[in-house]
Amino acid sequence: MRDSVVVLVRAASFIALFQAAGAALFLTLFEATVPTAAAPIRHLARIATLAALALVAVHFGLEAAGLVAVAWHSALGTALCLRLAGLLLILIGLCTYRRVSGLLCMVGTAVLVCAFVSIGHTVDHAPRAVLAAVLVLHLLSITFWFGALWPLRQAVTLEAPATAAVVLERFSRIALWIVPALLIAGVTLAVLLVPGLAVFAQPYGQLLLGKLVGFGVLLGLGALNKLRLTPALRLNPAWAVVRLRRSLAIEYGVVGVVLAITAVMTGWYSPD
Repeated sequence: MRDSVVVLVRAASFIALFQAAGAALFLTLFEATVPTAAAPIRHLARIATLAALALVAVHFGLEAAGLVAVAWHSALGTALCLRLAGLLLILIGLCTYRRVSGLLCMVGTAVLVCAFVSIGHTVDHAPRAVLAAVLVLHLLSITFWFGALWPLRQAVTLEAPATAAVVLERFSRIALWIVPALLIAGVTLAVLLVPGLAVFAQPYGQLLLGKLVGFGVLLGLGALNKLRLTPALRLNPAWAVVRLRRSLAIEYGVVGVVLAITAVMTGWYSPD
């Protein structure tokens, strides 16, 4: 029972953390283009950051299991400090002047990524440097993609259709780089971490296949948004707004499930 609670809190912390950092990055890049939606998006980012701070602290307490002093001086303690520091930088950035805000949010996101690189399967496998670099690329990509989905939905909801179309088109241009980065990083991590095909008969491998299915669904939804629904914003905005909001919400849910699967994989199982 306790292990299930630990993984549940871990999964919730992942979702809140990536939402906080991703929304902060979205504001850094897009705030000037979403004048109406900027304030609600900033509010969302603040709530996600506060939730992530609480969940990360609770997760550490559960993982430490009463041995807080010992855990504090372990890799788990290092990861906790980096995550708390990164989230605090993001929170401060979300509450400060715009020019300083973007810098603090980017630094905070970098610190959060370092937290993930400091612990986990990539620490225990060689080549360490390659795994760390690929993991950084993977994490930055998923952070921005996931964190941008709900802000994009808010832009579609609150901005004029023409404005929302511009934002979505700009995001799509960035996504053209994010999708290959995610694919290359994910495949590289799998090749370097998975010892053989036999792992796919085990829980770790089956969860990994689940993540791949999720990625395929995300590609389909992304293509639908880019090729059909975004252009429709200029031609039939009432129809397109409803369907874009639904599509982005589904996409958000799929990434949330993928993050939860990741929490289970890294919390309970090993590629070995």
